[in-house]
Amino acid sequence: MCYLSGACFARHAPVMVFGSLLSKRPRTAREESVRNLAAALNALDYESVADLVTADIIVANVMGWRTDGYEAFVEKDRPFREGFGKPKIRIDDLIHHDAEILVRGYIESAVPDVSGPCMWRIGFDGPLISEIEITRTESSIARAS
Repeated sequence: MCYLSGACFARHAPVMVFGSLLSKRPRTAREESVRNLAAALNALDYESVADLVTADIIVANVMGWRTDGYEAFVEKDRPFREGFGKPKIRIDDLIHHDAEILVRGYIESAVPDVSGPCMWRIGFDGPLISEIEITRTESSIARAS
């Protein structure tokens, strides 16, 4: 009966709005972590990367390589970025699915074999990034092979 008058809705509206804000906090924190990771990698700031990922982070791509742990990731990433003109990660879209984020974007580089569209599936352990799976489009993979 009170829903017809709107009195109950008005009384409960602040609770409903506050409740929806609470449910968005983990998503917002995950998005911020992804954007901060891209910025840190673009700047070759591996100290900041360490603050955003788990010590046992797994990074893999469709070409078949995989690193286990932060140190192994840095050992693979640093020479790649330094050797190919410091390519930049650009984010176009973030798609949430459960506790993961699918990132759609591209690698910006003066090296044609490196530059192109890319997707990353990012997994989390609490607030930290615990897994990155890198997927390139077939045309990008063919160019890079």
